[in-house]
Amino acid sequence: MVSRAHTAIVTTSVMSVLILVPFSRQASTIILSNDVDISASNFSGFHDCVSTERNCKVVGAPRLIQPTASGFDIDQLEIKIERQGNVPMPAWVALNIFQYPSLRPAGGPNGPLRLLLMHPSETRGTFTPKDFDGYDDLKNFLTPSKISLGELIFTVAASFFSPAKQLTPETDLATITLSGLGQWVAVDLLGDTQESTAVAEVVPPRTTELALALVRMAAQSGTRPVDIGVDGTNRPVGYTHTLGLPSQARLQGATLRLLLVPNNPFFTTDYILLDEGVRRVAAGEEGAPVVALNQIHLSTPVGVGSRSTGVIDFSDVPLMLSPPMSGVIFPETPDTRRSLLGQLRDGRLNVIVTDDTTVIGSLLTVFLRDP
Repeated sequence: MVSRAHTAIVTTSVMSVLILVPFSRQASTIILSNDVDISASNFSGFHDCVSTERNCKVVGAPRLIQPTASGFDIDQLEIKIERQGNVPMPAWVALNIFQYPSLRPAGGPNGPLRLLLMHPSETRGTFTPKDFDGYDDLKNFLTPSKISLGELIFTVAASFFSPAKQLTPETDLATITLSGLGQWVAVDLLGDTQESTAVAEVVPPRTTELALALVRMAAQSGTRPVDIGVDGTNRPVGYTHTLGLPSQARLQGATLRLLLVPNNPFFTTDYILLDEGVRRVAAGEEGAPVVALNQIHLSTPVGVGSRSTGVIDFSDVPLMLSPPMSGVIFPETPDTRRSLLGQLRDGRLNVIVTDDTTVIGSLLTVFLRDP
């Protein structure tokens, strides 16, 4: 059993990030990273600028890119480095590439695909992929015969080393901007979104409010909650997505992608509770709004034991104003449709899926407006 479903990154990307570790152990080093929290040696997901010194920020990354889009040209991707005060040029800058929605590293000839720029020139602050070692490997990866992989996520990392003096957040700042292609996003993955992989049991994070909602549901029905990847019927699956949303970014959209397996013919009575519904259940209130499983678009016809991907668009969420009576199937048409983007502004989303469906994976993607 694993404690967090970002293990797809944990187990396959360690080789690609070892170069960062020596830098992170030096007290006066600033680590800039969107893909892993190097300062804590925690390979658990995408993060904003990682540094206790707060002398750095990343704008526009990670970026979600569709290589098959009309007019796609990887050379349009641009990395811009801006420095204030005593911040030096970085010792190196790296681009890491992940597949979406699995968030597994893209494969290069000798392991995970990574582009690396060592000792950028003091006279330049703007770069394109052509300036990086590994550019030819990226071009080979993007050949038409390999593009069937779908969308890609590009992240940026850098190291600034300033041995001469301690930097202050008020006057000394490094900003890296990734722009030119695709969409600025924030993502959080629990479990696995790959339909062909084995089911792994995952103990997900849970807020106090979500845990209380699960306790109240168990008290009412006599059923206990289970973790992600656990088969069974008549039990809820509850978890909390968390995102490090940049303070300067504005929300443009969001999707929740679920990989599900129905375990019982009565899955047509199953539903999903999101933040507002979880809050009402935790408070013991009646009439919590729910998302009916049979009212969201599923990738394949749903049957007992079959895997299916469902996507909830937070700008247009189908809602039933309350759960059905026991054993009652939801109608095909929801009571209402609403935008729930406002529920994500704190970078957190509570989710409960009940009660005859296994959740294999859950991926929250928030689309941000470019600066």
